[in-house]
Amino acid sequence: MTDLELMYKLAEMKEEDLNDDTIIGYSDDGKPIKVNEIYFINLYHEIIEEIPETIGKLSNLQSLNVRDTQLTSLPKSIGNLTSLQSLDVSGTQLTSLPESIGNLTSLQSLNVSYTRLTSLPESIGGLTGLKSLYVRETKLTSLPESIGNLTGLTSLDVSGTRLTSLPESIGNLTSL
Repeated sequence: MTDLELMYKLAEMKEEDLNDDTIIGYSDDGKPIKVNEIYFINLYHEIIEEIPETIGKLSNLQSLNVRDTQLTSLPKSIGNLTSLQSLDVSGTQLTSLPESIGNLTSLQSLNVSYTRLTSLPESIGGLTGLKSLYVRETKLTSLPESIGNLTGLTSLDVSGTRLTSLPESIGNLTSL
Protein backbone atom coordinates (compact mmCIF):
# COMPACT_ATOMS: atom_id res chain seq x y z
CA MET A 1 0.00 0.00 0.00
CA THR A 2 1.49 3.33 -1.03
CA ASP A 3 1.17 6.45 1.11
CA LEU A 4 -1.17 7.95 -1.50
CA GLU A 5 -3.40 4.85 -1.35
CA LEU A 6 -3.38 5.24 2.42
CA MET A 7 -4.71 8.82 2.09
CA TYR A 8 -7.50 7.65 -0.20
CA LYS A 9 -8.38 4.87 2.25
CA LEU A 10 -8.44 7.33 5.16
CA ALA A 11 -10.72 9.63 3.15
CA GLU A 12 -13.18 6.78 2.64
CA MET A 13 -13.36 5.86 6.32
CA LYS A 14 -15.36 7.44 9.13
CA GLU A 15 -13.58 8.60 12.26
CA GLU A 16 -15.81 6.48 14.47
CA ASP A 17 -14.70 3.38 12.52
CA LEU A 18 -11.03 3.99 13.23
CA ASN A 19 -9.12 2.96 16.33
CA ASP A 20 -5.53 1.85 16.94
CA ASP A 21 -6.25 -1.76 15.98
CA THR A 22 -8.20 -1.02 12.80
CA ILE A 23 -6.59 -2.68 9.78
CA ILE A 24 -6.31 0.02 7.14
CA GLY A 25 -4.58 -1.96 4.43
CA TYR A 26 -1.96 -4.56 3.60
CA SER A 27 1.74 -4.33 2.89
CA ASP A 28 3.27 -5.65 -0.33
CA ASP A 29 4.00 -8.94 1.40
CA GLY A 30 0.39 -9.29 2.57
CA LYS A 31 0.82 -8.29 6.21
CA PRO A 32 -2.01 -6.21 7.69
CA ILE A 33 -1.26 -2.56 8.46
CA LYS A 34 -2.98 -1.23 11.56
CA VAL A 35 -3.70 2.43 12.24
CA ASN A 36 -1.23 2.47 15.15
CA GLU A 37 1.54 1.06 12.91
CA ILE A 38 1.72 4.06 10.59
CA TYR A 39 4.72 6.19 11.50
CA PHE A 40 5.66 8.03 8.30
CA ILE A 41 3.67 9.43 5.38
CA ASN A 42 5.53 10.84 2.41
CA LEU A 43 3.34 12.41 -0.26
CA TYR A 44 6.09 14.59 -1.74
CA HIS A 45 5.07 15.82 -5.19
CA GLU A 46 1.91 13.68 -5.28
CA ILE A 47 -1.34 14.96 -6.74
CA ILE A 48 -3.24 15.66 -3.53
CA GLU A 49 -5.36 18.68 -2.64
CA GLU A 50 -6.54 17.80 0.85
CA ILE A 51 -5.80 15.62 3.82
CA PRO A 52 -8.81 13.87 5.36
CA GLU A 53 -9.90 14.70 8.93
CA THR A 54 -9.39 11.03 9.75
CA ILE A 55 -5.61 11.58 9.69
CA GLY A 56 -6.02 12.70 13.28
CA LYS A 57 -6.56 9.04 14.21
CA LEU A 58 -2.97 8.10 13.30
CA SER A 59 -1.83 8.30 16.91
CA ASN A 60 1.76 7.14 16.25
CA LEU A 61 2.45 9.21 13.12
CA GLN A 62 5.89 10.81 13.49
CA SER A 63 6.50 12.39 10.08
CA LEU A 64 4.17 13.91 7.49
CA ASN A 65 5.63 15.22 4.24
CA VAL A 66 3.20 16.82 1.78
CA ARG A 67 5.83 19.05 0.17
CA ASP A 68 5.17 20.32 -3.35
CA THR A 69 1.54 19.20 -3.50
CA GLN A 70 -1.61 21.20 -4.27
CA LEU A 71 -2.69 21.10 -0.63
CA THR A 72 -4.76 24.18 0.27
CA SER A 73 -5.44 23.54 3.97
CA LEU A 74 -4.71 21.25 6.88
CA PRO A 75 -7.54 19.59 8.78
CA LYS A 76 -8.19 20.67 12.36
CA SER A 77 -7.57 17.08 13.41
CA ILE A 78 -3.86 17.60 12.61
CA GLY A 79 -3.65 18.78 16.22
CA ASN A 80 -4.44 15.24 17.39
CA LEU A 81 -1.12 13.94 16.03
CA THR A 82 0.71 14.33 19.33
CA SER A 83 3.51 11.94 18.26
CA LEU A 84 4.28 14.02 15.14
CA GLN A 85 7.91 15.18 15.09
CA SER A 86 8.25 16.51 11.54
CA LEU A 87 5.73 18.35 9.36
CA ASP A 88 6.73 19.58 5.89
CA VAL A 89 4.07 21.49 3.96
CA SER A 90 6.54 23.59 1.94
CA GLY A 91 5.67 24.38 -1.65
CA THR A 92 1.94 23.92 -1.08
CA GLN A 93 -0.95 26.33 -1.56
CA LEU A 94 -1.56 26.80 2.19
CA THR A 95 -2.75 30.24 3.25
CA SER A 96 -3.14 29.48 6.97
CA LEU A 97 -2.49 26.90 9.66
CA PRO A 98 -5.23 25.65 11.97
CA GLU A 99 -5.11 26.79 15.62
CA SER A 100 -4.89 23.11 16.57
CA ILE A 101 -1.29 23.11 15.28
CA GLY A 102 -0.29 24.33 18.75
CA ASN A 103 -1.21 20.91 20.20
CA LEU A 104 1.75 19.24 18.47
CA THR A 105 4.06 19.32 21.48
CA SER A 106 6.35 16.59 20.06
CA LEU A 107 6.91 18.53 16.82
CA GLN A 108 10.60 19.27 16.29
CA SER A 109 10.61 20.55 12.71
CA LEU A 110 8.00 22.64 10.90
CA ASN A 111 8.57 23.71 7.29
CA VAL A 112 5.99 26.06 5.77
CA SER A 113 8.39 27.69 3.28
CA TYR A 114 7.21 28.65 -0.20
CA THR A 115 3.55 28.71 0.81
CA ARG A 116 0.97 31.50 0.72
CA LEU A 117 0.89 31.88 4.51
CA THR A 118 0.20 35.43 5.62
CA SER A 119 0.36 34.74 9.36
CA LEU A 120 1.11 32.10 11.95
CA PRO A 121 -1.51 31.30 14.60
CA GLU A 122 -0.83 32.48 18.14
CA SER A 123 -1.06 28.80 19.15
CA ILE A 124 2.35 28.25 17.49
CA GLY A 125 3.76 29.11 20.91
CA GLY A 126 2.49 25.74 22.14
CA LEU A 127 5.07 23.88 20.03
CA THR A 128 7.41 23.60 22.99
CA GLY A 129 9.53 20.83 21.40
CA LEU A 130 10.14 22.76 18.17
CA LYS A 131 13.81 23.04 17.17
CA SER A 132 13.50 24.21 13.53
CA LEU A 133 10.97 26.60 11.98
CA TYR A 134 11.22 27.42 8.28
CA VAL A 135 8.93 30.16 6.94
CA ARG A 136 11.16 31.20 4.01
CA GLU A 137 9.53 32.89 1.00
CA THR A 138 6.06 33.22 2.54
CA LYS A 139 3.80 36.26 2.71
CA LEU A 140 4.27 36.65 6.46
CA THR A 141 4.23 40.26 7.60
CA SER A 142 4.65 39.52 11.32
CA LEU A 143 5.40 36.77 13.80
CA PRO A 144 3.10 36.15 16.77
CA GLU A 145 4.31 37.25 20.20
CA SER A 146 3.98 33.62 21.33
CA ILE A 147 7.02 32.74 19.22
CA GLY A 148 9.03 33.67 22.30
CA ASN A 149 7.72 30.49 23.98
CA LEU A 150 9.76 28.35 21.56
CA THR A 151 12.85 28.44 23.75
CA GLY A 152 14.27 25.22 22.25
CA LEU A 153 14.32 26.72 18.74
CA THR A 154 17.80 26.44 17.22
CA SER A 155 16.94 27.34 13.63
CA LEU A 156 14.56 30.02 12.32
CA ASP A 157 14.54 30.91 8.61
CA VAL A 158 12.48 33.99 7.76
CA SER A 159 14.35 34.97 4.60
CA GLY A 160 12.25 36.20 1.70
CA THR A 161 9.27 37.11 3.89
CA ARG A 162 7.59 40.49 4.25
CA LEU A 163 8.57 40.88 7.91
CA THR A 164 9.39 44.45 8.82
CA SER A 165 9.90 43.88 12.54
CA LEU A 166 10.21 41.08 15.06
CA PRO A 167 8.20 40.66 18.27
CA GLU A 168 9.93 41.60 21.51
CA SER A 169 9.62 38.01 22.71
CA ILE A 170 12.15 36.94 20.05
CA GLY A 171 14.75 37.81 22.68
CA ASN A 172 13.66 34.70 24.62
CA LEU A 173 15.06 32.50 21.85
CA THR A 174 18.59 32.28 23.20
CA SER A 175 19.43 29.05 21.33
CA LEU A 176 19.15 30.65 17.89
